[in-house]
Amino acid sequence: MKRTSLVDTLANEFVFGQTHDQPPQQKQELPSKLEQEVQKIPLSKVHLSPLQYRRYVDQAKLAEMVSSIQKYGQLQPVLVRPDPKTSGYELVFGQTRFLSCQKAGTGTILSKIQELTDAEVVELALIENNHRTNPNPVEETQGMLKLLSLKLGKTDAEVVTLLNRAATEGKQGSDNVIRSDEWKVIKSVFELFSGLTPESFRVNRLPLLNLPEDVLTALSQGKIEYTKARAIARLKDTQNREDLLQTAIEQDLSLSQIRERVAEPKTNTHREVTQPTLQERVDSVYKRLKKNKIWNDPSKGKKLEKMLLQLEALLSEDL
Repeated sequence: MKRTSLVDTLANEFVFGQTHDQPPQQKQELPSKLEQEVQKIPLSKVHLSPLQYRRYVDQAKLAEMVSSIQKYGQLQPVLVRPDPKTSGYELVFGQTRFLSCQKAGTGTILSKIQELTDAEVVELALIENNHRTNPNPVEETQGMLKLLSLKLGKTDAEVVTLLNRAATEGKQGSDNVIRSDEWKVIKSVFELFSGLTPESFRVNRLPLLNLPEDVLTALSQGKIEYTKARAIARLKDTQNREDLLQTAIEQDLSLSQIRERVAEPKTNTHREVTQPTLQERVDSVYKRLKKNKIWNDPSKGKKLEKMLLQLEALLSEDL
């Protein structure tokens, strides 16, 4: 499956910042409404798309764009699609620009209007994410899962189940899933984006969506690499995990350093439980002795008296 001419053209204009010359036969394939002029739309009529999986916005870049709009006005349009439910428009591309116009109080926003399917909206968002200097792995994973869901007509959970079935059947020497039409759709989606296969996506990317909230937030904000995030997430103790996460970000710890620190609490716990020091054992026995009051039991009292005599004799040797 190749990208549609419409998606390619919009990607060139809004993501890559250029519009390539198209041969006549390709140009004729493009919808005539793509040639619409830029329009001014009231900001109140535009809303963020529920399909937009990108949640984190760089506040420094946002402030910079707000300042630019206040000085020079909006230089580039956003892309929207009509929303029949609200009689307004759904934002497809230009989230930072849209938020900046809101903060700058422009009242209107320069826009191009284009009819698009849900799958085309998500595909454009994925192209945008991949084109960024530091692609966000969490957002990319969410976007890929959503695109697969739309292409297959399945829920996110059903897509994950299908990927797991394919992996299981592969190990068992079966190929029922891989030979299906659904698998052809899955492969065609991954062919659009280099660097990922269905299996690498299943093994390395899907687990990111199950990370603890604090780790997932740091990863979404680009503060830490996803390999380091997965290593830190292995810490079950919340406080230890938060401390390590903060240290890893502040000191830019390597993956090996993080793994060493993740292993430390396990080592300490093992030592305290199975190999307590002699002093710890004495303290523990004394506390238990006071709590249980075994001297009230006649039979145990006699044994305790013998042990005390031995202990007193041991202590007298140092006097």
